[in-house]
Amino acid sequence: SQTQLSFRSLSERVCRLAHHLRLLGVGPEVTVGVFLQRSDELVTSLLAILCAGGAYVPLDPAYPSERLALMLEDSRAGLVLSHSALRDRLPPGA
Repeated sequence: SQTQLSFRSLSERVCRLAHHLRLLGVGPEVTVGVFLQRSDELVTSLLAILCAGGAYVPLDPAYPSERLALMLEDSRAGLVLSHSALRDRLPPGA
């Protein structure tokens, strides 16, 4: 199913998440892993990370755990945005 968001609604979501990310320390030179399926939440997350001043590392849920672990280690992502339903697919310690 496709979700339609107005620009206003998207902007509000992005600002709210960006504010929360800043409180968690996201800013320049901070990378955030994004472990989400393609959705409006993915778009919101990417924009919020950029708005907070950080950089994102796209983590595809279809990747093997070993690859995800290497990507997280290499990028030094201090935070990973995901859904609780995907949590068991993340490598230990992520």
